[in-house]
Amino acid sequence: GLYDMHGNMWEYVADWWHRLSYKESPLNDPTGPAEQSEQQDLRRIIRGSSFDWDRSGGESYYRMRITQRSNQHPHMSFRMAMRLKGVEGVPPAVDPDKPRRQRKRDPGADSAAVVAALKAGAASTLLPQDLTIDLGKGVKMEFVLIPAGSFLMGSDKGPKDEQPVHRVVISRPYYMAKYEVTQSQWEAVMGKSQRLAEMANPGNDMTGPRKAMNELSWTACQEFIRKLKAKAPGHAFALPTEAQWEYACRAGSTTEFSFGADDSAIGD
Repeated sequence: GLYDMHGNMWEYVADWWHRLSYKESPLNDPTGPAEQSEQQDLRRIIRGSSFDWDRSGGESYYRMRITQRSNQHPHMSFRMAMRLKGVEGVPPAVDPDKPRRQRKRDPGADSAAVVAALKAGAASTLLPQDLTIDLGKGVKMEFVLIPAGSFLMGSDKGPKDEQPVHRVVISRPYYMAKYEVTQSQWEAVMGKSQRLAEMANPGNDMTGPRKAMNELSWTACQEFIRKLKAKAPGHAFALPTEAQWEYACRAGSTTEFSFGADDSAIGD
């Protein structure tokens, strides 16, 4: 039920980038490194590739790093996630010890409780599959329920920072925005601005109420989230973690793209 996960706009996620992220990340609900890389360059992660990158980077697992203050690119955007409190999903699996993290990681027998819970169906079935947040003046933000579960994250085909392929457990359901944040949603939360006025050039085909807001820094996304929380209190809005993003993008698939491995279909 999610749109434009492959190739429309690069999307920010919450995590710091670090070259050892996958080797040291926990099995259950990883949120990325606790601190930035040794270079202290404020690098965050973007996912999904964009309209001007052709096929490149559009795979479910591909990771790109960018400084969190960068705002000069027309292909930068984001989508919202919403955490849920007091919900049950699947039991966390027993995390393997550090030596096992150096190899392809799968909790195996330790994940029996997870597998049983998945077969039985997670408690997220009690939650609405679709949720809409009213931002006022006819502007809404649509969310889709992402059930709890488990998947293999990363790839052995790409750069070293995408290795090793490792098991991740998403122990609780969460909501993910159906679309990237649009310009009308941005204005409803942030108000009218010179930035939007400059984008409103009739000759700019990236302008329009339903077009993705673009040329954004990770820092600007955080300001949007802060104001969104004030506008719709009681909802735990956030950028998705990198694991949440990839889990939602894969949608149960193990191929390069959610629809398979044939990149000829990516234009659709």
